[in-house]
Amino acid sequence: AFDLDRLRRYPDPVFTELRKALAKLNGTRVENIFVGNGSDEILALAAKTFVEGDEAIGSLDPSYSLYKTIAAIRDVKWIGIERADLLANPAKAIPAKPKVSLMLLTNPNAPTGEFIEPRTVAKVAAAFRGVMIVDEAYADFARANCMKLATAKRNRNLIVMRTFSKSYSLAGLRVGYAVGPKTLIDALYKVKDSYNID
Repeated sequence: AFDLDRLRRYPDPVFTELRKALAKLNGTRVENIFVGNGSDEILALAAKTFVEGDEAIGSLDPSYSLYKTIAAIRDVKWIGIERADLLANPAKAIPAKPKVSLMLLTNPNAPTGEFIEPRTVAKVAAAFRGVMIVDEAYADFARANCMKLATAKRNRNLIVMRTFSKSYSLAGLRVGYAVGPKTLIDALYKVKDSYNID
């Protein structure tokens, strides 16, 4: 039943209909949604957008192994942070030099499955001076999530990222999305390819 004639046309480069549906699903506005070719593309774009050459990417250690790879591809330092240190004193746990300008926090954490309560994530984001992405690939399997933090006006540096690959079982579609402040979402749209998903 698919209209093959549609394939000769370029898709909507900003995915308006999908963003409308995702905004409704997550209780936010279209301008607060970024859509990517899976979460992995969003992570790569974030490294390109928010990290300068002399800065670093931080994440828990251990965590999603792609974070180190993204730092290597971007040719910046990766800083592994102990979970206990981050939760006890986020301002001290994240080193000042090199400056960690992008913090990637998988919640629940892969591969350990450990969960950080949203109120604690909010405290870490408030203490952090860069952009923090909460990678919620497994959010639907957790007791809570951080989506309300991403849509709260007081949080200017926090993005929540989701994927269709896990709980939706749609890994073959390669669709991920991020929710956050318009300024950060706009920055991601400035660096993405014109037609990054079909």
